[in-house]
Amino acid sequence: MNVLEWIFTTCALLLVIQETCCKYISPHLENGVDNPAFDQLTGFERAWKKGKGGTSVWNRKDNAVEPPLFIGSFNIQTLNKRKLRNGYLMPTIERIIQRYDMVLILELMTNETQLVEGFLRDVNNFAPDGVQYNMTVSVDPHVQEFCAVFYRTDKLRILKTESYYDPEKFYRKPFFILFDSPTLRDMKQFGIIGYHVKPNQAIREIDALANVYDFMKDKHKIE
Repeated sequence: MNVLEWIFTTCALLLVIQETCCKYISPHLENGVDNPAFDQLTGFERAWKKGKGGTSVWNRKDNAVEPPLFIGSFNIQTLNKRKLRNGYLMPTIERIIQRYDMVLILELMTNETQLVEGFLRDVNNFAPDGVQYNMTVSVDPHVQEFCAVFYRTDKLRILKTESYYDPEKFYRKPFFILFDSPTLRDMKQFGIIGYHVKPNQAIREIDALANVYDFMKDKHKIE
């Protein structure tokens, strides 16, 4: 057999193998017929999404891989008293929050106790059975804008919050939150920094955030 014949024979053999593999896999994908080998995966996915009792099945001790934490940041653009009382708008915002295990809300324009507590209460009213959210709000007497952080209490616990004060570099105070997570195996504690950059100072403030990161990392001994 010369080299050319050997190449054609090898290619033909690979095509036969590929066709055989496709015929084996395709019954799960075609005509709506499920392959029993995939039943555990689809069933597990449904169970995880359903989230009975607010406790993810990922938390079981016999699982080798923990789920990710779904973390987001949401600039609602001037979330003031009028918006917080808007019965048409707020249910949409509250449902968006529930997509995440932790979400940072920017441009909260009031920290009035009644409105903030009502915001949290409405988020929990929309939450699935057994899922509970808590929240914390930044403190900055120099500006009338705040950061709010919503987080699932079965996945996260706040250890500390603090603001970073440097008026020469930041118009608003960066807001730091140190979390503990019982559902993560390799990283029990981590921190986040919430900050709404002032547009006309964006370059300076973004550069200075690196200093905030280094400061908080060294202070709290976290990565």
